[in-house]
Amino acid sequence: MTQTPNKTKKTPKACQVLIAEDDPFISKLYEKKFALEGFKTLIAMDGKSAIKLAMTFKPDIIFLDIMMPKVSGLQALKTLKRIPQCQNIPVFIITNSALIEEAKKAKKLGAIDFIVKTNITPQELVEKTLNVICSSCQLKKRCPQKQKKK
Repeated sequence: MTQTPNKTKKTPKACQVLIAEDDPFISKLYEKKFALEGFKTLIAMDGKSAIKLAMTFKPDIIFLDIMMPKVSGLQALKTLKRIPQCQNIPVFIITNSALIEEAKKAKKLGAIDFIVKTNITPQELVEKTLNVICSSCQLKKRCPQKQKKK
């Protein structure tokens, strides 16, 4: 579990993304892409750490892999949606599995989208994030996209 401060932006109020991914290569790839786009990133290597980081830092958005050690992404999602300070955080499920049953279960548990990793580039993941968090009134002032335009 690591916290990576944003080195490319000087604003302390950048949007914060929690990425729960047990594959070090993929988590580093997403971490770098989000940091380059002006986001603060938190990385969890398992579901248990993801829950702890979400409760501690209350990120603006969460990405959960399904298959992780200690606690699965679906179990972490279920737990997060029961925690008052985390239940309104938008959660994406990211996975290598394209099983329709898993997608239905994730959405039933409260995920806003189910993304197959091989079907999306890191840039597209950032764009999905911007579409979700920049449409929220409370985050408009902190949106990395809006800060870039200034």
